[in-house]
Parts: sequence; structure tokens; C-alpha cells
Amino acid sequence: GGKYLINGIFCMNGLDDNDRWDTFVTIDGSRNAKGHYFNTATGDNSDLFNNMSVIVTLAAGEKVTIEGYHNYGSNRDFSGTNSYFAGYKLIGI
Repeated sequence: GGKYLINGIFCMNGLDDNDRWDTFVTIDGSRNAKGHYFNTATGDNSDLFNNMSVIVTLAAGEKVTIEGYHNYGSNRDFSGTNSYFAGYKLIGI
């Protein structure tokens, strides 16, 4: 356990004008209030990047994941080439 910096950039491809793309940091399935970011497309076939960083306190064994939501109307996938996720344990704070 301890304090961790959770960081990520997540890309969603091919969204259209006014489509919304939300990403959330979750800890054991519960959304972290400060780990939420959203973006709205301003044209057709847009690639949206959501960049987020949050410091969280974790207990041993807790699972950190990222969830996404979009309102495109059909299935969309993260762009694996343009997305990353990292967590770093913070010492001394």
C-alpha cells in the first residue's frame, strides 16, 4: 500500500462531431472522483486523446483500472498504439 501517481493517455479513434469520450480511474471497480477526464469531438472522424494524472492512496492488493465511455452509438476500441497507462509509487509524501 501507499500513495501512487496514476497516469495515462487514452486515444479513441473515429468519433464524430459532438461525440463525447470519458475516461475514469477506478480502484477495485469504484470510480475515483479526481480521476475523470472527458473530451468532445469537433469534427467527423476525430481522434480524441484523454490525458489524466491522479494521486491515490492504495491498500495492498487493490486493483487500479481505466474505464471508458463514449456516446458514438456503436462499438469503439482504445487505440493501443496511441494509449498508455502507468502507476508509480510515491516515497516520502
